[in-house]
Amino acid sequence: MRYKPDWDRAKERYFAWWQGEDCGRPALQIYAPSGRTDLKPPIAPPNIEQRYTDVGFVMENMLYHFKEWYFYRADVGNCDDRKNENDS
Repeated sequence: MRYKPDWDRAKERYFAWWQGEDCGRPALQIYAPSGRTDLKPPIAPPNIEQRYTDVGFVMENMLYHFKEWYFYRADVGNCDDRKNENDS
């Protein structure tokens, strides 16, 4: 994932979570502005249906949001480490 620098590490935690492993904490996701000022949002189609069915707009809008927002999921730490801390 281009916009998440620790994606390889985070991906392991997502797989563990989806397999039902207990990481000892809730899953969170946080969005924060990236601070970039050079980005302009795509022009939305004229009606609400097209905003969800116009594939070109949907893709352009997704890319805009990936660049515009810093995406963070609370996946720091290791699931196994958390289990060991809770066991002691």
